[in-house]
Amino acid sequence: IEIFDFYHSVEDEKSGNPYNSFFTVRVKSGLFSGEGGWEIDYKAFNNCSSLTKITIPATVATIGHDAFSGCKALTTVSFTLSLLPALTKVDYNAFLNCEKLTAISLPASVKTIGKYAFSGCKSLTSFNVPLATSSIAEGVFAGCDKLSKLTVSALNASFFADGNCIIGNDGKLVAGCNASQIPIDGSVTSIGKAAFEGCTFTQVALPDSLISVASGAFNKCLSLTDVYYLDTAEKWSGVTVATNNAALTGDKLHFLLCGDADWNGKVDADDLTQLAKYVAKMDEVPYYGVPAADVTHDEKVDSDDLTMMAKYVAKIISSF
Repeated sequence: IEIFDFYHSVEDEKSGNPYNSFFTVRVKSGLFSGEGGWEIDYKAFNNCSSLTKITIPATVATIGHDAFSGCKALTTVSFTLSLLPALTKVDYNAFLNCEKLTAISLPASVKTIGKYAFSGCKSLTSFNVPLATSSIAEGVFAGCDKLSKLTVSALNASFFADGNCIIGNDGKLVAGCNASQIPIDGSVTSIGKAAFEGCTFTQVALPDSLISVASGAFNKCLSLTDVYYLDTAEKWSGVTVATNNAALTGDKLHFLLCGDADWNGKVDADDLTQLAKYVAKMDEVPYYGVPAADVTHDEKVDSDDLTMMAKYVAKIISSF
C-alpha cells in the first residue's frame, strides 16, 4: 500500500483526536511518500499486527514515539537511499516490541535515538550506531534477547564500540547486550541507566575504572549469577551504585584478589589447579581472569605464573 499526505493535522488536535487517521490501519506493507521534512506521527502504526514490511522515504525527519510499537509481525524496515536523508530522530518506544524485526540500518543522518526505541525486539541480532548520532537514551535494547553485535560508525564523533558495548567519549557505557564484555582498559567510568536491562548473560566483569552505575543498569538481569569487580572491596565501596541493581550485591559480587584464579575469595590449591588448566589450555582464561591469575604481573598468564603459584601454595613464598 502507498500512503500519501501522511501527517498529524491541527484539525486532529482541535477535534480531540490525538492520532491521525492511519494509526488503526491493518496492512501487510507500506510505503510513505511525500515532500519536505515529514514526521511519522506518534502511535501512527501502533499495534498494527499484520504489518510485515515498511519502507520509509528520505524525506521523513522524525519517527514519532510508539510509531511502530507492538507491530509484532514487522520483519523489514528499509529506508529510501539518498545522499541527504532527512531523518534525525527516532523517538522513544518507536519500535517497541517489534518481536520479528531481525535487523534495521538507520540512515547516517540520525542524531537522536530515544529511550527504549528498540526494546523488546526479540529477534534483532545486530545494530550499528549511525554516523551523526550524538544522543542515545536509556534502555534502547532492553529485552533484545538475540542481540549479539553492537557497532558504531567509524566516523561517529560521540560514541565508539568495544566488546559489544556502546560507549560515549565521556566514558559512559550507554548500551550493551547479551554478548557484551565491558572493556577493562579504563575507557569505561560509568554505566548508564538501563544499559543492560533484561540481559540474560550469567556473568559480567566491572572494571576498576568504574565510578558510578546508574539506576536499573542491570535491572531484570535474572540470569546474572556472578559479577567480578576488578579491584578490592574497599575500592568498590567508593563506587556509586543507584537503585534497581540487585545483581550487584551479596554473594553474586566477587572482588579481585591476586592469585585467586577461581574467584572464590581465597588463594589455595584449587587456584593452582585452575591456573594449571589455563597454562595447559584445558580452560580458556576469561578476559577478566588475567588480573587474578597473573601473579607475576606481566599482563599474561603462563608457566611463570604457575611456578610462582606453586611456591605460594607450598608456602615457599608468602606474597606475589
